[in-house]
Amino acid sequence: MESIQSAPWEAVLLYSLHWLHLEVYKGGFWQYFYNSTGTSYPEASEGFTNIGMKDVANVVDRAAVKLGTPFPFDIDRRRELVGPLRTE
Repeated sequence: MESIQSAPWEAVLLYSLHWLHLEVYKGGFWQYFYNSTGTSYPEASEGFTNIGMKDVANVVDRAAVKLGTPFPFDIDRRRELVGPLRTE
């Protein structure tokens, strides 16, 4: 979080939802949560909500919940959870 402390919060949200969009478009939620960008899930969800795309935020939240509560921010744990779900 140190790297974003000086950034405006709205920019953090936009950046986060942008990365979610790129990763999911390229490889689905599997890829998003497998990669390091998956740690920005809460900010991406909040970003979609803030720009009026609450339905998209709900889809993101439902995908994240499948990884457990609390959300696993540790990349190794997320990879353990989503690795077996990959489809070619």
